[in-house]
Amino acid sequence: MIIIITYDITEKARLEDTHCTKGTHSFRNTIDTYNVMLLWRRRTAREETAALADIVLIYASMTGNTEEMADAIAAGIRSEGGEVVVKSVMDANASELERYDAVLLGAYTWGDGELPDEFLDFYEEMDDIRLTGRKAAVFGSCDSCYPEYGAAVDLLINKLRETGADVVLPGLKVELSPSTEEAETCRRFGSEFVKLAASGAARS
Repeated sequence: MIIIITYDITEKARLEDTHCTKGTHSFRNTIDTYNVMLLWRRRTAREETAALADIVLIYASMTGNTEEMADAIAAGIRSEGGEVVVKSVMDANASELERYDAVLLGAYTWGDGELPDEFLDFYEEMDDIRLTGRKAAVFGSCDSCYPEYGAAVDLLINKLRETGADVVLPGLKVELSPSTEEAETCRRFGSEFVKLAASGAARS
């Protein structure tokens, strides 16, 4: 005889109401054990989700390349059950970063290794904030035609460190528009970041 055991509480009640009493105690204990395991797994899943950090992603994109990276990174974060607020730097100010547990910044490199003009005010505002204990990472679209490859990424990494942030991943640099493979790299970047950020989600 084959017995199929499910985690359904109503199924447990139905089985216990049957007239067959032989081995009932052992069978009921087995069902109870499975139900306890299920409840434990559900509780663990809730606790893991609750432990995920609040993440903000701020980016600048002129041609859409860095925005594509931002979207893929955000998708990676969400694939792990995380939540992320994605904003253009034109709609953000640096003081907002202090509200979050973790920070992602994205920028393309302008001219001979400079930040985009739209990032300059935000960059200067970062001198007035402290991100001690926050996890952070930086990404950006780059162009190998210029001598300073992806310098904006390096500038933002250094600025984040000056604020006290913990930069947990190397800067992610992609040549111009991300290919399918590079978009997947961006998603993995987001997935890895949310895991690292979760370890520092609790802050004073």
